[in-house]
Amino acid sequence: QLPVSMYESVIDLVNGQATMLFVPLTYTLATEEAERIGVDHVARMCTNDQGESSQ
Repeated sequence: QLPVSMYESVIDLVNGQATMLFVPLTYTLATEEAERIGVDHVARMCTNDQGESSQ
């Protein structure tokens, strides 16, 4: 689980005045196998590179 919080802004009446509130949102992170393979490949390239040049 990622340490991320997401909020939606809503305008509601509070004491007769329009007020913007931030309401917490629930989320589900979904990835496919191809995405995981791509991220793994990039991570390996970054750890093998000495930082002298980019490919």
